[in-house]
Amino acid sequence: MSNIFFIADTHFGHENIIRYCDRPFARAQEMDAKIIDNWNAVVRPGDTVYHLGDFSWSHPEPYLKRLMGKVVLIKGNHDRSRWIEESPFEGCHHLLELKNKPVKGASIVLCHYSMRVWNHSHRNGSWMLYGHDHGRLAPIKNSVDVGVDPNGFRPLALEEVARLIKKTQALVSYNEMPAEELEAQGMRP
Repeated sequence: MSNIFFIADTHFGHENIIRYCDRPFARAQEMDAKIIDNWNAVVRPGDTVYHLGDFSWSHPEPYLKRLMGKVVLIKGNHDRSRWIEESPFEGCHHLLELKNKPVKGASIVLCHYSMRVWNHSHRNGSWMLYGHDHGRLAPIKNSVDVGVDPNGFRPLALEEVARLIKKTQALVSYNEMPAEELEAQGMRP
């Protein structure tokens, strides 16, 4: 049986991301090796990994050859179109909605960028997974940052994401803010 994983913001080969995000590595090669080792420790050849953007700073193929699993890319702001077209990703999307898979009855919206609202965001069965912010955004209900920075530089298994989503259930979603709070923040209901 194959498994499903989620990850974002690997930034393979990107020296400056170490400084920008205060990553605990001296060089990009060290960062790349750690992320690849962590990835291959949990992902098997038949597994699917949804990568939610900013895969690499240069052509992705050398990294893809070293990674286990089938990689579906949700394009980020650093993913160059010409490289992606030439690379063996299983698919490439700007936004992808997984309906009734991998979780029966659920809808999972995948995008590089966080959204406050998404299709069916008012329902507990609808999740929003994202990257881009490197763990800096406050979480909201049914929404999780799957980037490497807040998650130990590794992909998250579907079961881990489900547990993280469950932890967000006590949070307020944008759809549930009382009218007076929206008004106090300068937003009209």
